[in-house]
Amino acid sequence: MKENPQKKASPPPPTGAPPADEVARRAYEIYLARGGEPGHEQEDWLRAEKELREQAASARKRPRG
Repeated sequence: MKENPQKKASPPPPTGAPPADEVARRAYEIYLARGGEPGHEQEDWLRAEKELREQAASARKRPRG
């Protein structure tokens, strides 16, 4: 079977990007902490991504011992 040259694979997520399931979980926690008010989905998602990236960066900087 020949491959379809028109079909392209999805690009990989950016390096350092947290997994989507972790972002979704954290975004939901943020939503609940805000009282479950709708209309802030994108803001919650972006905040969750930022927090998780920062946590990962600080974990990489910690010396192992």
